[in-house]
Amino acid sequence: MSDVSQRKTATWGILLGLLLAALDGTVVATVLPRILLELSGFGLYFLPNAAFMLCQTISTPLWGRLSDVHGRGRFHLAAVVVLLLGSVLCGLSTSMAALCASRAVQGLGAGGLFALSFTMIADLYDLEKRAKMQGAISSVWGVAALAGPFIGDWVTDYWSWRGVFWLNLPVGLLSIALVQTSWPKKAVEARAGKTDFLGAGLLALASASLLAFFGLAGRMGWTDPKTLGAAGAALALIAVLVAVERRLPDPFLSYDLFRNRLFAAGALTGMCGMICMFDVILHVPLLVVGLLNRDQKVGGLMLTVMMIPWMACSGATKPLLARFSYRGLATTGMLFCAAAYALLRLPIASLWGVAGPMLLLGTGLGLTVAPLLIGAQNAVPKARLGAATSLTQFTRSMGAGLGLAVMGSLFLAAFGGKEPEALAQFRQTQDASVMKAVGPELAVALSRVFTAGLVAALLGLVCALGLPKGRAAELKVE
Repeated sequence: MSDVSQRKTATWGILLGLLLAALDGTVVATVLPRILLELSGFGLYFLPNAAFMLCQTISTPLWGRLSDVHGRGRFHLAAVVVLLLGSVLCGLSTSMAALCASRAVQGLGAGGLFALSFTMIADLYDLEKRAKMQGAISSVWGVAALAGPFIGDWVTDYWSWRGVFWLNLPVGLLSIALVQTSWPKKAVEARAGKTDFLGAGLLALASASLLAFFGLAGRMGWTDPKTLGAAGAALALIAVLVAVERRLPDPFLSYDLFRNRLFAAGALTGMCGMICMFDVILHVPLLVVGLLNRDQKVGGLMLTVMMIPWMACSGATKPLLARFSYRGLATTGMLFCAAAYALLRLPIASLWGVAGPMLLLGTGLGLTVAPLLIGAQNAVPKARLGAATSLTQFTRSMGAGLGLAVMGSLFLAAFGGKEPEALAQFRQTQDASVMKAVGPELAVALSRVFTAGLVAALLGLVCALGLPKGRAAELKVE
């Protein structure tokens, strides 16, 4: 097999692996109400996805950093195997406890695929082709968002919700076959370095405590004893982590990357972008159902409207970076996001009033997310690609967790600090009519969270202004 053929085969395998991980988020979100109905778990509706996201987030920097030391190919294999193991366990689950534990295993594998996919593409391609390929790989998220709900509904209607998890097996095995038979041997050679297992463990524990704090704060309040306990644990673990890592010449937590202006400003801007993204994913469907009295599927369609320009901009990353700077793209993108949230805060009477802001937001995120990830990779030498890529994604996820905690508190404050019964009934029955009872309070709650989204976009704009002015080729690091 020629080098070109090897690279193409490996790329297809990487894309399949990332699609597998991305679909596990969008498909399961669609079929979750039916799963909870069979397992009698509506009281714990948030736990399966929370377990997935928690393990995905805390494992991302671990996979990336370890792959820098021990090579990518073997860790890609391990990530797919872990995700498939979690899928099998999900398909066999007969209780909520088993489902949540299985989703946690899936999240560990997904964290590896999220961290490694972008890094492996950067290993395979030079700067010019990397921009094109990173745009393509970013579009996988769009495909997952568009196809996920339809796949989930179809499989559940004609088979069973368990089939959603069984379908992962052929896709994952094909990804393994493509990558393992074509990954260049020179790309899997171990990098020089020693693994800081103590730092890795402390980082995982500190991250889990911090995410638990964010989650509890959003649902139970910032002063609840459980929230304060999680905050105390997180602060203590962070203090120990910093003390341990500062003494090591090659610490697991690559905090020195934040001394690079391109990396630091890009990570903070991307973090704000993720807050903007999750804000609409959680709340625009509620706007469509609760205030416009439309079906939930129409609410999902509005998210599709956001993904279309995002995919288009991601696919155009190469020509955009050839013509504009990271700073120019990111500031323009954050301005688009701010405009979108400014419009969402206004009274909306039709779907067109939602579709317009969603187009703006998708365009803004498309101009920001993929280019800034490439910027993070170009800010470091090749030996540190895994650390830079995974730390960027980790920063975005942790920032999104904080943003969602704030928005969760703002949303529930409109209902007296407690989730309304109508919203719980809607999750269980999928009947939009039950939301009419809380229409005025819902309008206030949505106005508050969209204001928070506007603030996040403006903070992202400020961070983007801190990026260097030079174009990608001028800021390249080898």
